[in-house]
Amino acid sequence: MIEIPYPIPQVALTTWVMFTAIKHIFKNGEGRAPANFYWTSAEFLFELVLLVAGGFFALGLRWPHLLWSALAGIGLVGAAITHDRPRPAHNAVSAVVASVICFIIYYAGGFYGHY
Repeated sequence: MIEIPYPIPQVALTTWVMFTAIKHIFKNGEGRAPANFYWTSAEFLFELVLLVAGGFFALGLRWPHLLWSALAGIGLVGAAITHDRPRPAHNAVSAVVASVICFIIYYAGGFYGHY
């Protein structure tokens, strides 16, 4: 079991998601670097470690956990398929929507300790 004190995983992951959304807002319409499967995999592992340390999977598998797993799997497969290929430009609206979906999944799964 990963032992990280209570607020650190929540603060770190919330900051990461917000930083990503803000980056997309400020770079809206600009081109993006080609997709890199290895970087996407590292981000996935970072998120997974923080979720496990924050207690996201502590209460079993419910719909938020299964939904997160499915979306993470789709993201990893998509990154593997599009490795080193051009990506569409930054999109602020999709980044904000994705961030809100992430926060809903994290909250409903108990990541912020409401269960």
